[in-house]
Amino acid sequence: MLLRVRATSFLAGVALAGAVAYFQLRQDLLQSQQVLIDQASKFNCEELEKRVADIESSLADLKKQQ
Repeated sequence: MLLRVRATSFLAGVALAGAVAYFQLRQDLLQSQQVLIDQASKFNCEELEKRVADIESSLADLKKQQ
């Protein structure tokens, strides 16, 4: 009888620890995903702005040559 109570308590503790670990891991993954999305959008915007500025300067140079 005592072994059954101990085993049940152990399994309940393992289940609770697993649920907490799953929740924490899920939150960490969601935060990491958001950080990556923010970095990617920042990089793409900066790169796009640089390319547009280069094109505009090239266009201004062409207009000056004419």
